[in-house]
Amino acid sequence: MVLIEYVNDYRHNYLTVSCEDEEDFSLRMLMENEIPGLLRPEIRHMDGVSKLFYCISGKQSIINYFIQKTIDKKTFFDLLHSIYQLIQSADEYFLSCCGIALSPEMIFWNMEEHKFEFLYIPSSEEKMNMTELADFLVSKIDYMDEKFSDFVYQFCEDIYEDKWNFEKYIDEEKCFTDVEPNLIENEKLVWDEEDANVEEDKTGDNGKNKYKEAVFEEDPFEIESYATEHSRKTDKKTKNEMRKKKTSFLSGVVAHFLEKKRLGKEYEEKTGDEFREDIDYDLSREYGAIREPEMKYIAEKNKTNKAVSFYGEKNPEEAKDTKTVFFDVASERENKLYSIGKKHSPNIELSVLPCIVGKDESMADHCVSDKSVSRMHVRFFEEDGACWMQDLNSTNGTYHNGLRLKPNQRVLLESEDEIGIGQLIYIYR
Repeated sequence: MVLIEYVNDYRHNYLTVSCEDEEDFSLRMLMENEIPGLLRPEIRHMDGVSKLFYCISGKQSIINYFIQKTIDKKTFFDLLHSIYQLIQSADEYFLSCCGIALSPEMIFWNMEEHKFEFLYIPSSEEKMNMTELADFLVSKIDYMDEKFSDFVYQFCEDIYEDKWNFEKYIDEEKCFTDVEPNLIENEKLVWDEEDANVEEDKTGDNGKNKYKEAVFEEDPFEIESYATEHSRKTDKKTKNEMRKKKTSFLSGVVAHFLEKKRLGKEYEEKTGDEFREDIDYDLSREYGAIREPEMKYIAEKNKTNKAVSFYGEKNPEEAKDTKTVFFDVASERENKLYSIGKKHSPNIELSVLPCIVGKDESMADHCVSDKSVSRMHVRFFEEDGACWMQDLNSTNGTYHNGLRLKPNQRVLLESEDEIGIGQLIYIYR
């Protein structure tokens, strides 16, 4: 089993594996030639250990790329074609096919060039290992197509029984692709005939009158004016309702403060038990139960016939007996990213997880139109009742409390964590 690690520097992300023999023939062929479909590695020496560095910037492993998508027929056969062509290219450069890494974590989709790319790792294995890839494909195919799903299951059975044949699978691809173009062409012919009939009705006198009667039963200008007037009335009605709500709200606020002022004046005129009973009844109705030390203090102060405010200065000795109720704010998680910093961007709602954030509308659940954000930048997901964040091999990095994550690294989020997505900064709450 190959041990892989992810690292990043100022400009690039890398997948690294240990290099056992720098003089290996397949490694030298790989580094000296541009082999279609293969990523060219470079050797780096760190702490006395030699490692192969594969640049994976701008690419997504198929695990991340299909994390929330299914694999359709076209993608499945494109992958088979890519592997088959790679095997042929390996023979041309005298490379053993057993070095082609077919683990889903090591197969990448080039986001810019829209093609699959692979890693070649010098290995001593005698044959290609495709069982892990087969398991991944079975878990991600579109089960709505029964015929296609049966084909994929047969493909996986052949791999487990070690009798797979790419040429046979590619030949059977015609069974899934030849029917669709004919259906599309037939539908196009039907629509062309219908459009031609409509055009013919428009040109003739009788057809023209029928066309007018069918479509323009009312004057189009009258319809437009009616729609405009209806929209204006609707907007006016909505504004009036909003104005009434605001007026009622302000009236309630004013009445609230007038009532407080009246109660305060009555408290100044009353003394002793009468004062205690009234303030206990009236103010507790608004602010909740009044603490006993405060009630004692108010009663004692009132005996001196001095005006006492509920929010007046308290006796330090008696203030020691007051109790503070603890509210666990962290338990009330909002699951939301609030934008801060110089670059103002919309807040990101994480109420529905998993959620991918990026600038590609076809791949991201929440799109962020910023140049520093990758097409698929970061993924938020829930695990064991907590919210986690995973970098998706982003170009400009994902940051957690100021520290940049390694490609594909996962971290647990807590309230008030600072999240960096490229050059955008958020606070998680």
